[in-house]
Amino acid sequence: MAKNKAEQYCKLPIPIMAYQTDKEFDIETLEGTHHASIGDWIITGVNGEQYPCKPDIFAKTYIKCGQANKMEQVAVMFGKKLNEEFTIKYGSRCYKAYFKKSGIRVRGLYYMDWNNVLVGLLIGEVTIID
Repeated sequence: MAKNKAEQYCKLPIPIMAYQTDKEFDIETLEGTHHASIGDWIITGVNGEQYPCKPDIFAKTYIKCGQANKMEQVAVMFGKKLNEEFTIKYGSRCYKAYFKKSGIRVRGLYYMDWNNVLVGLLIGEVTIID
């Protein structure tokens, strides 16, 4: 039996409609009936389907369109928040990095190389380790 190797993928930035519910109810989803609790987000998917999402998961997955700085949107694409430190592999070395509103910062690299790191992340030549 072949072993499956998990790889990291980013969710496409596709706008969705959502609202936060103030009541409990059951909702029919593509996977069956799910219970929505007070405070859950009710998301309408790309094919018009609806499903509930817990507030903590929603906050980690979605940002309001048109409200965020573009770098905040880039950070979210990689599962990060602005100013949250993470490790990248750039070439054969590892560096600590974080997204700022004005771009990416990489400890140990000259600022002129920071844009190369950002482009590398976007095209897959630089990887996030954690």
